[in-house]
Amino acid sequence: MEVVLDVAAHAAALSLAVGIICTATPSSALFPWHPTFMVISFLFLMTEAILLFSRHASPLRSASRKTKSTVHWIVQTCTGVTFLLGLAAIVTNKYLRGKPHLMSWHSWFGVGACVMATIQSCCGAFLFYPNLMPRFTLKQLKMMHAASGALTYSLGCSTVVLACYSNWFVSQDFSLVVWSLFAGGPIFLVAVVARQVYTSHFERMWKC
Repeated sequence: MEVVLDVAAHAAALSLAVGIICTATPSSALFPWHPTFMVISFLFLMTEAILLFSRHASPLRSASRKTKSTVHWIVQTCTGVTFLLGLAAIVTNKYLRGKPHLMSWHSWFGVGACVMATIQSCCGAFLFYPNLMPRFTLKQLKMMHAASGALTYSLGCSTVVLACYSNWFVSQDFSLVVWSLFAGGPIFLVAVVARQVYTSHFERMWKC
């Protein structure tokens, strides 16, 4: 069952990202680049960066932990670049059109997700240099990084769900089934990631 869920998460992340990109149809206009870069960042790249450590469906299942960690931070760096591009697209678009910023729950959650992702990326460096945090063991640092990463991911996916209520998304006039897939997909991904983090870092602790 766990294998099916992890494989489904890979498929869902790719399908949702492709679906939203095709809906946005990036062009010379600025706004379409906002959903495009954001779904590439939070739905696809961040999902894959986390699922690299999946016990059942990691693309690098046979690789060492060190190799997975290296690929993880490389992919997360790409995540940071893409969400900054997405943020720049919407900020610039609103500025040029004279529209106010931070007027919806979607925008506030989005800012929170971007801030958390930036902090999370910086804190990930402590796993490579644990001596900088002598008060914590490497195991504790990994647990904190995994927990805060799951929270960051949840914020990002929540932002995508809230986007389904935005004027742009509603104007696409999707059927209820398609809308439900776009809104429910990120929730499914959060559940898979939360399960992975729990079983990898906290399950044994609670059993003890």
